[in-house]
Parts: sequence; structure tokens; C-alpha cells
Amino acid sequence: MEETQVQSEELLSQHAELENLNTELEAQTLRLQSSEEELKVQHEELMQSNQELEERSRLLEDKNLLIAERNQEIQQKAEELALSTKYKSEFLANMSHELRTPLNSILLLSRLLSENNEQNLSSDQIESAKVIQSSGTSLLTLIDEILDLSKIESGKMTLEYASLNLNDISADLNNLFLPLVNEKGLAFTINIDPNLNQRFQEIGLE
Repeated sequence: MEETQVQSEELLSQHAELENLNTELEAQTLRLQSSEEELKVQHEELMQSNQELEERSRLLEDKNLLIAERNQEIQQKAEELALSTKYKSEFLANMSHELRTPLNSILLLSRLLSENNEQNLSSDQIESAKVIQSSGTSLLTLIDEILDLSKIESGKMTLEYASLNLNDISADLNNLFLPLVNEKGLAFTINIDPNLNQRFQEIGLE
């Protein structure tokens, strides 16, 4: 009886231990199941993140291709513009040479006429020769200014400051327009404010 009672107590103890083990196993099983569910959720989130990253990567590649195409177009237009500027500069230089040759002859002949070394011209004829010379000089200046545009485009322009007299400008304008005014029977006068500085700085181009 004593042995049976001892064995019974041992069995009860083992049974209690088994129940504790079962409880622990069940708790571990629940923890494993919870971990599996968390891993499953994380896996799904990672899959979704990967899909989003792949989509963003495709969009980025498309944008890079578009930027590369635009850069190529800009480069091509820049080359075309540089070539066009080169041709225009060459054309202006050639045209300037073609215009200067007859213009220099006009300036020379008008100067000789205005000097009237043979004393065979009237005062009106001498004044007309001076107007021709002044107009030719203005035209020559205009040609130089047109050439300045090509210099600006090529980046070879420098500034030069010079002093001008308003009276000289007034005289040039008067000589330029007076024949036309007289022909049409109009009155032409240039008035300069006496309080205005007669000399001012001009920005020239080289």
C-alpha cells in the first residue's frame, strides 16, 4: 500500500509536470503562430514595397530617358544656332566688305567736291557734297554697328567710353535732313535745352 501510494504521488507529480509542459507548449505554439502571422504580414508588406520600388524605378528610367532626349535636342539646337551664327557673321563680314568699297569711293569723291579745289562749284553744290559725305559717314558707322552685333554674339565685344558733343550731333542731323526738308517745303529746327549738359559719355563697342 505504501509503494502504491508513493507511485500514485509520483504519477500525480508527473501528470502535473506534463500539464505544465503542455501549457508551455501551447503557449509556445501560440507565440509561433503569432510570429508566423507577423512574418506573413511583413512579407506581404515587403512584396508591396518591392512592387512600389519597381514602379518608381520604371518611372525614374522613363524620366531619365526623357531628360536625355531633351538634352540631345537642346544640344542639337545649340549646334544649329552656333552654325547659323557663324554663317551670319561670315555673311555680315562679306557684306561689310562689299559695301565699304563703293562707300569709300563716295566719301572720297564727296570730300573732294566739298573742298572745291578748282573753285567751280556753287555754295549749294558744296553744301550738298558735305551732306553726301556726312550721310556716307553715317552709313559707314551703321555698317560698323551691324558688325558689332556679330561681335556681341561671338563674345568678342569690349566697351569703350567716349565723349560726344550735342552740337555736333545736331549739326549732323541738320545736314542729313535739311535737303529733304527743303525739297518738301517744310521747316526743320533742332532745339537743345540750354540747361542740358552739352557733352555726355557714350558707350562705344570694339
